[in-house]
Parts: sequence; C-alpha cells; structure tokens
Amino acid sequence: MTEPVPALPDPFEDLPTTGGGPDPGTAAIRVTGPSALIASVPHLLGFRPTASLVVVVLSGERNQVRVTARIDLPTAPAPGYAAGVAGRLTRARGDQAVVVVYPPDTDTGTEPGRAAPPTDPAAYADLVDEVAAALTDRDLALRDALWVQAGRWGSYLCSDPGCCPAEGRPLDDADALRARSSLVLAGLGVMPDRQALVESLAPEADASDEAAVRAALHRVTTGQVVLPLTPRAVVDEVAAVLARPRVRAARHLLTAHEVALVLGALAGIRVRDGLMHRLTDHARNRGPGAGAGPDLLVRAEQALSECTRRAVGGAVAPVATVLAAVAWLTGSGARALVALDRALDDDPGYTLAHLLRAAIDGGLPPQQWATWIDEVSLAQCLGEESGPEQAATDPTRVAWGSTSVTGRGSRRRSRRRRGPDPSAGDPSVA
Repeated sequence: MTEPVPALPDPFEDLPTTGGGPDPGTAAIRVTGPSALIASVPHLLGFRPTASLVVVVLSGERNQVRVTARIDLPTAPAPGYAAGVAGRLTRARGDQAVVVVYPPDTDTGTEPGRAAPPTDPAAYADLVDEVAAALTDRDLALRDALWVQAGRWGSYLCSDPGCCPAEGRPLDDADALRARSSLVLAGLGVMPDRQALVESLAPEADASDEAAVRAALHRVTTGQVVLPLTPRAVVDEVAAVLARPRVRAARHLLTAHEVALVLGALAGIRVRDGLMHRLTDHARNRGPGAGAGPDLLVRAEQALSECTRRAVGGAVAPVATVLAAVAWLTGSGARALVALDRALDDDPGYTLAHLLRAAIDGGLPPQQWATWIDEVSLAQCLGEESGPEQAATDPTRVAWGSTSVTGRGSRRRSRRRRGPDPSAGDPSVA
C-alpha cells in the first residue's frame, strides 16, 4: 500500500514583506479586509496562484503582512501536510494567519495515474480545519479561511448566505482595487503563473550575444581592459552600472561589456559581499525621503535579472545569487527562489545560494538576513581591516574573481535539496 507524500517543500514560496521602521521592504502592506487581502496575494507572490494553498501571516493591531507562503494543493489526503505548512511559518514573527485556497478552475490532471486537485472549494474544508489546527499549535490564530476561484471568493468560516453566498462574491470591489493600485505603485507586479516567472530568468537563446558576452568576460578577467583594483572601487563601479537609468525600448538594457563587468566582479567574494551589503543598505532606506529612493533597487534588480539571463555557463551562480538576495529583500520571494534555481543549476556547490535557500525555505523574514549583514561592516566585507592599501596589494584580496566559463547550459545537474517538481507527479513510499 502506498501513501502520497505531501508536496513539501517544492514549490513552497516564502515571501516575507514588511514596511516602516528600519526593516527592508517595498511598503507597509496592511490588510483592510478579505477582498484587499485576496487582491494582494498575486502581487506578494509575483504570480497568480492556482491549485494552491496560501497562508498570509499578519502581525499587530494594524494587520501588517509578515509572510506570504504558497504550496501545491494535495491531490489526495496527505498525512503531515498541515504540519508541514505550519512548520514553515514558525519564524514568521506574526500572531495571526489567513488561509486562502485556490482550487483549479478546471480539471488539470494530465499524467496517467495522477489525479488533479478537486475543483470544488467545499472539498477543502477538512484540509482547512487541519491547517488551522496546526497553525494554532504554532501560536498563529486563524483570522479567516477563504477560497478564490474564477473571479469570486468565499469564506470557510462564514455560514451567513447574505454575507457569503454559496456561489461566492465578486473580487473586484473598491478595497481590492485600492490594494492592487498600492502594490503596483510599490513595484510588486504580477506574472500569469510561476512558469512565466521561471522563463523570465531563463538563459537567452542568442548565440551572437553569448559570444559577445564571453569575449567581453575574457577581456575583463584577463586584464585586457583598465578596471579598478580595490574591492571598494569595483563595488562602486558595479553599483553604478546597476543603477544607471536605461532605455526600456532597447532589446538589452546593458551592453555586453557591462554584463561582463558585473559577472567578472561578482566572481570575487569580497566584491559580491560588498555589493550585497550596499544593496541591503538601500533596501533598508527605500521609504519616503530616502536618498536612494525605490528606483535604484528596481533598476538594480532589472539589471541583475538581465545579467542572469545573459550569463555564460560557469558565471551564473554569483550574479543569480545576488539577484536572489535583492529580490527577497524587496518583496519578490518567489523570484528569489527561481534565481537560486539558476544559481544552483550552474554551480550545485555554491555556498551562499544554499544559505539563502535555507533561510527562505525556513521562513526566515528578510529583515533578519539584513540584520546579519549589518553585523559585518562594509569594510570587513571588502577585506579592508588592514587598510585599503593592503587590500589593494594583498594577493589574497584580489578584487576581480576568476571564472571558468562553459557552454550556455548548466555545468552539471544540481544536487540541491529540493522537494519534488510538481510537474513530475506525486512521489509515494511503500
């Protein structure tokens, strides 16, 4: 006899978002009602969920969103599913939770022997009860339990037909529109689905551009062009490239030389860590009146995304990992996980990518990561403890990292610890 294993942890998106005070984030995201919360979920995840269970963790009297987590709905009773969901949220630092079920609109089962999740929202009532009990055991009180399907929503906790009719209520009301508008202004866009998010960071199939980037990277890493020597100067140079305003109508935002500059620089650990330190500082000061303003981080994320798409094999892991850190800090947790997939496909042993994935998979709020970054000064990241002159001449503190580039594809298949791919069917144990 076999029993289905719950689809944990893949694809479990932990998306902490905060605002106000010294914490990083795009804006203070607060929930004013069920419609507003439901309208916010796709923006918080970065894509429109389907066949999914989403848990939104709230904190304080003002219902500030702390973490938004998504997981595939089970296709059959799955022992341990509810406990697995709640276990991922133990470090969310909230006190309430809202569960949102997204049943598929139609039967999506395509693989022999694999059933699709039920389409009837009522079929998930028992699952919601189990998740609610597991959350309560973790000191997260259930604020509401909702379902969303085909442009309508309802509550599992409301039996009043005047408030929550059986057919549900339409999504587009004033609260939902206001919530969507504020999140769009905060830079939290929505892709059609998770696959679209994956494709947005996939390698570009352009042989001529790959050759141009490869040649430029060779020039950068072999000293054929005049470049800064100290890690601090290199961080300044890379930060300037990432923050430069771009012409969106152009096919590429960056030249091949600029992509090579970023790839070559981030291969050096001191430069990589120094750049992450600087970008984390910007993330902490994105609010109104901040000197850098939100546009700098938006431009940096766009540029890092393009560098990740255009990076040649063997040079993807550092830039994709920095992109993941920036995306996570600025409210794009799902994008961060996709970027980490790219990093670990390129280099399965890349330590920082594993650390970031463990933090996100473990439900760690990004402000805790930022706090850890703050415990190390920028000078320490750059290896300037003995002074900038020593950092410039000490061969162990070379600013430019070396990278061994390979073909367009991955260097080798990743051995990272992940759960099952939902497209591969449900695993089972005897």
